[in-house]
Amino acid sequence: MAVITLTQHHVVGHVRKLVFAIAADATGAVPETDLPSFAGAILSLRTVPSRPQPTPFDVSLIDDLGADVLGALGMDRSGCATEHTLIAHAGTHPLIDDYETLRLHVTGVTPHAGFALEIVYGAD
Repeated sequence: MAVITLTQHHVVGHVRKLVFAIAADATGAVPETDLPSFAGAILSLRTVPSRPQPTPFDVSLIDDLGADVLGALGMDRSGCATEHTLIAHAGTHPLIDDYETLRLHVTGVTPHAGFALEIVYGAD
């Protein structure tokens, strides 16, 4: 069974970190999931495979208008190594308002594989 679970929500001053445990089902599918509501700027994305996967996978954060707020910076994540990516476009970070709904969309995961996903954001 595929699952996305929020395992931690760290708060240190104005910096916050959401940590998710993600596991694919027998077909490699992962359900789309709404993120908890927050306001601030997305600063970074980190993926940590729980075991090596033969192919890269993709992570998107889809806003209410259907756009990937990561701007494709979550694509082609390594299935074998931890990756940490600064999320900035033209020198700025994507800003999220607490009334927006962000959907976590994951594709390309090896069947029965999993990984940890960390999203760091600066709170208003």
